[in-house]
Amino acid sequence: GFNEYNISEEVEEKIEERIKDYTITVFMGTWCEDSQNQVPKFYKILEEVDFPLRKVTLITMSREKTTPEEFEKGLNITNVPTFIFYKNGKEVNRIVESPRVSLEQDMIDILYGNNYKHIYIQ
Repeated sequence: GFNEYNISEEVEEKIEERIKDYTITVFMGTWCEDSQNQVPKFYKILEEVDFPLRKVTLITMSREKTTPEEFEKGLNITNVPTFIFYKNGKEVNRIVESPRVSLEQDMIDILYGNNYKHIYIQ
């Protein structure tokens, strides 16, 4: 879905305005349908806003949500994909498995400090 995915110029500007202060860690499973669907779209958004990929860490996980290096240790990775947004080295928020509204809107909510909760938090 990378090539077909498009975001509006207005959304692009909102994300681009705030995302530069963040680093992002993505946990995904190549075996996971949600990862296969959401991760390419996420990378397309990052490309559209000229986000430097050196500020993104992509970690692939087993079906048990583990890695040989234990990258997930202490991060409570329960579902994939999980997109964790960090600012000044501290976790700000995360999108877990599927966005509430859309990847773009969920990102905007996180980047602008709106009251965002991922789908597993009521």
